[in-house]
Amino acid sequence: MELVLSSPNAPTGTSPTLTLKAQTSPDNITYTDLGGSSIQLSAAGHQRVVVTNIQANWIRSAWVIGGSASPTFTGVNSRLTGVDC
Repeated sequence: MELVLSSPNAPTGTSPTLTLKAQTSPDNITYTDLGGSSIQLSAAGHQRVVVTNIQANWIRSAWVIGGSASPTFTGVNSRLTGVDC
């Protein structure tokens, strides 16, 4: 599976960060972070991470925006690819 995060525009705010991670669940109720799947941007850019050996019934991606002075990211695109359903 590949997790991809793209932000074509420079973020605003003080020390802005955008973190994307994959999460898995056995029951679609309780999700936990998938180790080694975290990607972080603090400027315009593109990041990807490949994760293997996923043993779960459910998978999703989750974002967290950090920083101060109202951090904002615009035009962001994220995707999970290569997941067999």
